[in-house]
Amino acid sequence: MQKTVRKMSLSYDPINEDNTFSSGDFITGRVTLELSKVTTISSLSIKAKGEADVHWTEKSGDDDTSYSAHERYFKLKQFFIHNGKGKGQEYELLLMGQSGETYPSVVAPGTHVYPFIIQIPEGNMPSSFKGLHGKIVYTLEAKLSRAMRLNKTERTEFTFHSKAERMVPHLVEPWSGSVEKKMKLFTSGHVSMSVTIEKTGYMQGEQLKVLAEIENNSSRALAPKFALDQRYSFIAGTSTNNVSKRIFKVVGQRVPSSTRQSVTEVLSLPPDLTASLFHCSIIKVEYTLQVYMDVPYAKDPTVKVPLVILPNTWGIVNMTQPSMLMGFEPYENNNQAGWNSYPPPTASGGYLPQTAPGGYSSKTAPGGYPLQTASGMYLLQTDPGAPATEAK
Repeated sequence: MQKTVRKMSLSYDPINEDNTFSSGDFITGRVTLELSKVTTISSLSIKAKGEADVHWTEKSGDDDTSYSAHERYFKLKQFFIHNGKGKGQEYELLLMGQSGETYPSVVAPGTHVYPFIIQIPEGNMPSSFKGLHGKIVYTLEAKLSRAMRLNKTERTEFTFHSKAERMVPHLVEPWSGSVEKKMKLFTSGHVSMSVTIEKTGYMQGEQLKVLAEIENNSSRALAPKFALDQRYSFIAGTSTNNVSKRIFKVVGQRVPSSTRQSVTEVLSLPPDLTASLFHCSIIKVEYTLQVYMDVPYAKDPTVKVPLVILPNTWGIVNMTQPSMLMGFEPYENNNQAGWNSYPPPTASGGYLPQTAPGGYSSKTAPGGYPLQTASGMYLLQTDPGAPATEAK
């Protein structure tokens, strides 16, 4: 027996070479249906959402305890076809064809393409991430509903890069710290060390220069060491699961006893290093550079330097520019990775603000889709008193 829905597919268009998106960017794409016969569709929709999940299980004797948490950043929904039965509190976009008419619910045999455009909301949302006990995922989902039939769903992920960290001033400021230790047992005297780095924010694959001023007034020659540590934290309520890893360790030249030396070490960060993760309350990715003197049979004097690892797709951005410190003028920096080169329609809900009762701004979105009531979309509202932001 031949299937009524031969094929359903979902695709979207990249906006840069890395195929990444940031807040405020547009996602344009299409849902394609291939039908073998006339079909009545109850609803056909496209949904974009971003969310984080963590889950792990701990064993204690014969008992297993599971921990989990969920965090949602946005959910936007648009309908190509809608049966009109809402939940009473929804505001959703009803898309229309090029003729300015709504798509019919009775669909003829053949291949039908339904284009869509969604604007990712503005806001401090974390970058895409997948780890041992958790993930942050941004997805597009197409859903087809028919009476007396199982729903058919197509889902695809897109990579989201947060741009909020680029507005943090301390990433481009110098950092320094110091430590002093008095020796005991097998080593006498004392050691002091002062560590300085040019900044705390580095791209994946970038070189990091460390300057260490070492005063070795001990009875031994001591070697400085430089180690980069990575820590993943997965958080569920009051419980935290930490996963730590040492990325590398470099041993410097020994500093003779009773001398003072300036030691400069240039460290190369791995190009595939996971970027630091912010703006997520249940998953964190953090880095610490430890600079320490290796003292036998004693606790090593250590200076811990907090580092932020940024995606190398930001390499074209000069982070020393004042605009990087104070915020962005996004449409004057159209060549930055993650930015579209056209003005946005405006609002974070993926629709245009009304310029007059029943009217919308006439700006054009990427791909040539005119965002006007007559030739692209209009608001399907079931509750005039509710804010037009997103569908639940």
